[in-house]
Amino acid sequence: MQRLEIVVKHGESLHINPAGTLVKTAKKFQSEIYIHAHGQRANAKSITALTALGITQGSIIRVTARGEDEVLAVRAIEDLMKNLVRQEESCS
Repeated sequence: MQRLEIVVKHGESLHINPAGTLVKTAKKFQSEIYIHAHGQRANAKSITALTALGITQGSIIRVTARGEDEVLAVRAIEDLMKNLVRQEESCS
């Protein structure tokens, strides 16, 4: 199992657009991928589950993945979160 903690640094929250991008990224992998936040766990391949976590700027999330491509899956989500910050900074 691969694990990674991330402090959410982008925008107001993990609203529908960035959550949708995260789901699209997660669905590229066969591994089971979960996002943990605020004492809850959500399947990273479910937009409904992700948005229900109430992730906001400053939230600490943990990404876990289990499966044959777990390392790549966690790296892809880490890169995505970094890119969301860069996109927001370039729009400011």
